[in-house]
Amino acid sequence: GGRWQLPTAGPSSALASLDGVRGGDYRVLWVGDPRAIPLASAPLGGGQAWAMSFDGLPGVADTWTGGAVGGAAAVSADLRLAAGGLTSQLGHLLAPLGVRYLVVPRYDAPSGSGAEPVPVPGDLIAGLRRQTDLEQIGSDPHYLVYLDAAWVPVRAEVGSGVALPARVSPAELVAGSLGPPRVALSGRSASTATGTVSSGERIYVSATYAPGWRLLVDHRSLRPTRALGYGMSWTVPDGVSGPAVLRAGGDPLLEAVQWVVVALWVAVAAGALAAGRSGSAGGPGADHERAGSPGSAGDRAGRAGGQPPVPGSAAVSDEELWVDG
Repeated sequence: GGRWQLPTAGPSSALASLDGVRGGDYRVLWVGDPRAIPLASAPLGGGQAWAMSFDGLPGVADTWTGGAVGGAAAVSADLRLAAGGLTSQLGHLLAPLGVRYLVVPRYDAPSGSGAEPVPVPGDLIAGLRRQTDLEQIGSDPHYLVYLDAAWVPVRAEVGSGVALPARVSPAELVAGSLGPPRVALSGRSASTATGTVSSGERIYVSATYAPGWRLLVDHRSLRPTRALGYGMSWTVPDGVSGPAVLRAGGDPLLEAVQWVVVALWVAVAAGALAAGRSGSAGGPGADHERAGSPGSAGDRAGRAGGQPPVPGSAAVSDEELWVDG
């Protein structure tokens, strides 16, 4: 354990088989004690949490988790269904999220590294044993690792007969299938990808829907359609084909509002600063009264750590930056 009794190894030494799997374009879902999850996590309840990493073990792109919208909400809901014994096909529910592996840490590090046990989600572990589309794999007893037999890529090519409704229920996901796993576009992060597309091809992307996303092909900029509740899809128009670029983008309206708020905040701060300078000639008493006035712009900015409040920021999901990022 070393001088500070810390583990001598991290998850990468025990879970290397999950990293950089040929073909890529998948996510790893981590569920358990946040101290044993090797990236920033979102609370699940009962002291447990979850997080997503893209294409294997966490990297720099796996910085944060999504907000309480879109795919992030679906992850929490699906895990609770399994923990409550309400589904035996969690793999089908997680498949549209691009989840290929699910990891539950039982210790804070691999075997033989001086690891300490951590609390585990008992109800969820019992529920995972009942799943018919998850296969337990892995050799280190400090980690429970499952392979999702229903997995589809994060940027998947789907057949013409596959339904991609804007809204879908868990029962419909279990009953349906997105078809065999075919990667449509690929890239080192979940927010950008390249490849070649064909006329009429349908592409499903398991990133939280945002109207700013674009598929660029043959000098055209194609807008997304909401699919499966939180994701997006594109259909390449007839007569259009060739090299393509998929890139992330936020909600243009929300971004415009955020910039307006920032501009107003800067203007208020500049005005307050100018007023403070001009009022300094009035003596210490006047200065003190301004600084201490309840509800002043300076007081609000100070309590917020000097950052302007941005409407809707909590609901903006950075793929992944949930995660996926």
